[in-house]
Amino acid sequence: MVLINPFGGAGAAAAAYQNVRPILENAHINLTVKETERANHAYEIAHDLVPGEYDAIATISGDGLIFEVVNGLLKRADWQ
Repeated sequence: MVLINPFGGAGAAAAAYQNVRPILENAHINLTVKETERANHAYEIAHDLVPGEYDAIATISGDGLIFEVVNGLLKRADWQ
C-alpha cells in the first residue's frame, strides 16, 4: 500500500509519487494507492487494516504521515 498526503512535503508528495510509480509498476508490484483526506486518516487506515492484507506500507509525505501509520498499527488490539 502506498499512502500519499497530497499536502505533505510542501505539496510535492503527489509529484514525488509520479516519479516512483513507473519503477514500482515495472517491478510488477500490486499496488493500492490512497491519498489521505484529513488529519489522522493514515492512522485510521493503518488501524483498520486486515492482518496480512499488505506486505508493506510506504508513505509519501512529510514525517507526520509515517507517525500516523505507526501509531495506527501500535494501537491495534493485535499489534504484537
